[in-house]
Amino acid sequence: MPQQEPAAPADAGRMTTPMPDLNGAHLEIELTGSISEGRIGLAYSARVIHNTADLDLPDLCIKLVKPKYGRTLAREAWFYEQLAREPGYEGVVTPRCFGFFTVPLKDCLDVKGQPVSHIKPWENITLNLPEPDPEDTDESAQKEDRDWWLPNDPSGLDGFFKDDDGWKSGSPWNKWRASPSEPFVCVLVLEKLGKFYISPQEYIGNKVDEREEVELNDIRDVVRDVSSTRILHRDLRYCNIVRAPNDVICSRHGRAHQWRLIDFDIAAKVYISPETPVDSKYAQDAQVRVIGTSSSGAMRGELLGFTSEAVPPLHAQLL
Repeated sequence: MPQQEPAAPADAGRMTTPMPDLNGAHLEIELTGSISEGRIGLAYSARVIHNTADLDLPDLCIKLVKPKYGRTLAREAWFYEQLAREPGYEGVVTPRCFGFFTVPLKDCLDVKGQPVSHIKPWENITLNLPEPDPEDTDESAQKEDRDWWLPNDPSGLDGFFKDDDGWKSGSPWNKWRASPSEPFVCVLVLEKLGKFYISPQEYIGNKVDEREEVELNDIRDVVRDVSSTRILHRDLRYCNIVRAPNDVICSRHGRAHQWRLIDFDIAAKVYISPETPVDSKYAQDAQVRVIGTSSSGAMRGELLGFTSEAVPPLHAQLL
């Protein structure tokens, strides 16, 4: 339902201003420390060494993708782009800025101008390979590593996914495949946010305490905001809910959110058909109602919402 946008007090915080496109600008950064390692990449804090843009950048971090997940990182960047095109989301419920950069390893040079032969963070990475599906009788598919597949890559899903606008089929990443002989370096640069959400340990029976309920309600509002753009995050684990570093006012709620959403690599953009308008409310509420509960059999405190195994039965347009 449409919501009124309450006026915020002048001293309540800052309204967000979209960051301009800066064609031709040059940014040089230095990695200053490791943040974490996830399924598809490694995150590092970054320090700006040189910036030709007349722009005050926030603290930055980078996500260096593991060799075979270039398509996955491109897909995540696409969702940040969709949210950046909607006024009042970037820097309010997601990081303030993002940039997606790619280069063949053979074209990389070190600080002395010498060719780079390897990426050091790739030397000790963890590759989580999936177990074979015992119900899958396709022997050729069993031999293929499916871990890098996107949600709508498997055949037979035409009834669940739309691509009328060619967002997937028209993307140069659709048929891209990692090459061991010609590695591709893919990096996502983002605003560095705070620590991820940690549930307080004080409980009364099976209930959350008052402090945690305030935090969870704010997270629910952030998820509602993202869902209002028809984007479902689908991976609302604690590590993907991170503390906001600023007090930018959300025009939809008239206050600053304390949390931001990150890691949209398995998100979905849903298509609401005219025949089923009720799906619009379902799409918005489906994830909100499970925040603060267990999901997919996980213990409470591990998950905030949908995992990749819990997908709403909606048509979705995906990159």
